[in-house]
This record gives sequence, structure tokens and C-alpha cells, in this order.
Amino acid sequence: NNAINGGALYWYGLEGTIANCIFINNTAEIGGAAYITGRDVKLDGSKFENNSADDMGGAVYADGLNFILSKGNFKNNVAEDGGAVYTIAYPSLISSCNFTDNRAYDTAGAIYSSSDNNTIKNSIFTNNSAKVGGAVYSDVTDNLFVYDSKFNNNSAKEHGGAIMIDEYANIVNSTFDNNSGGIGGAVYSDSETDFSNSTFANNKADKGGAIAMYDGEIVNSTFTNNFANESGGALSVAGELNVNKTDFTKNTAGDGSNNIYLN
Repeated sequence: NNAINGGALYWYGLEGTIANCIFINNTAEIGGAAYITGRDVKLDGSKFENNSADDMGGAVYADGLNFILSKGNFKNNVAEDGGAVYTIAYPSLISSCNFTDNRAYDTAGAIYSSSDNNTIKNSIFTNNSAKVGGAVYSDVTDNLFVYDSKFNNNSAKEHGGAIMIDEYANIVNSTFDNNSGGIGGAVYSDSETDFSNSTFANNKADKGGAIAMYDGEIVNSTFTNNFANESGGALSVAGELNVNKTDFTKNTAGDGSNNIYLN
């Protein structure tokens, strides 16, 4: 199917649920498979594969209030921005989803988040790619919360192999393994970002093998076998950083700042 907005589905309304659907090989300018705008809309238990958008949201574009995306599977979707999902809905909750092999030509291989107080939880991101934000991009309008999620083998040509952050973010109980980016192998942040109970292993970048960040706090986390070609094998920090009860093991950097580089 092909359309300008929403290749298969255009939803405009209130208090609806779209459940247990399959969207394959749909195309649109915005929202390759589905374009959703309205209030209190839930998209549950659906599969999105091989959908594409010329502009935003290779599979799903969401606008409006109180958008919930749960138990979805997204594979091989592509767009300029937001390879799988582009959401400006306020707030958005993305829960118990799998994102695999999605890609964006510019930002956010899996999810582009562009509104206040968006949450990602219990989700898995694998082999997603973009120029910036290999799996997730959170722009300047967004406060992003990430809980209990896994980021594996995602990549960005420039910033944030798994996540690129422009505003405040809080990342809790999440795992980042084998992600890669130019700056920030797992995470790149231009703002305050707090991490707790999270694990970073085998990530790599030119600067900030695991994380390149402005300022924030890291608590009860581990950094193992991360690598930077230049500086900050585990962390590259431009502002203020508080680190507490965190382990650094076998991280390496070209200039010898194997664990933390303070710029």
C-alpha cells in the first residue's frame, strides 16, 4: 500500500486501540505503515516489517496526547528520520517492544522522540543504524526516560551508537553491548543525563567508548571492555560528573584515558 500519510492506516480520533495487526511492505511520505493522531490511542501486539517513509516514521508516525505502543515487533523499516517510529505525541509510552534491523538515513534508526516526558521500557534494540542516534534520538523538546531495556549492536556514523540525547534523560537498569558510534559508542548526550544500575560492555567510538556526555550522574553501573580510538575508553565528559558505586574494567583509549576523559 502507498499513501501520503500512513501507507496502510490513517487514524484520527479519540480513545482507540489497534491490536494484533500485521503491517508489511507499506510506504508513505510520513508514517510508512500507520499515521496516528488523536488522544488516548494504543497500538498493541502488532508487527511492522519492511515498511518505509520518505520523511518521518518508517513504520509509525504518532501525534496527539497519551500514545501507547506496546508489544510491537519492528523489523527492516526505514525512513529519513525515525526508521521505525517517529513520535511527537505527549506523552508517549513505548513498552515491551522489539526493534531489529531498522535504519534511518539521518536520525534515529528505531525511535525518534520529540515531545516531553516520553518513556521507553522493557524493550530490545538490535542492529539498528542511523547517521545520528543508531537506535534512539531524543531531541531538544524531549525529556526521555529509559527503563529495563537492552541495546545491542546498534550503530551511528556520527553521534550516539545506541542513543543520542539533546535534553534531559534518565536511563535505569539497562544494558548496552557492542554498540558503536563516532562520538559516544553507546550514548551521546548534549545535556544532563543520569544513569543507574546499567551495564556498558564492548562498545566503541573515536571518543567516549561507552558514553560521551555533558554532565550528569552515574550510580551502581559497570563499564567493561569499552574502547575509544582517541580518548575516554569508557567515558568522555565535557561538564560535571558524579560517579558512585560504579566499576570500570578493561576499558582502553588511544591516549591512555582508559576509563574517564574530562574535557
